[in-house]
Formats: sequence, C-alpha cells, structure tokens
Amino acid sequence: MTALLTRRYLVEYGRRPMNVVLLAVVPIVFVTLSAGRSWISPRSSEA
Repeated sequence: MTALLTRRYLVEYGRRPMNVVLLAVVPIVFVTLSAGRSWISPRSSEA
C-alpha cells in the first residue's frame, strides 16, 4: 500500500515540469550562494 502511494505521488510530482526544475535548481542556488558568501567574506581566525 505504501509503495503504491509513493509511486503515485512521484508520478504526479514528475508530471509537472516546474516541480522537477525547482527540485534541481533550489539546492544548486543554495549551495552556490552559501559558497559565494563564505568566499566573499571569510571568517577571520585571528579573533
């Protein structure tokens, strides 16, 4: 029963292209911004 519900959910989720795009883009943007922020202003270890 659980496997059937999971399969139906994934099929319905994949039917909408915007969901798939957001699923890929959001983590990439988050990681890029996080890496960029630490690169722009690295924490000082002298404090």
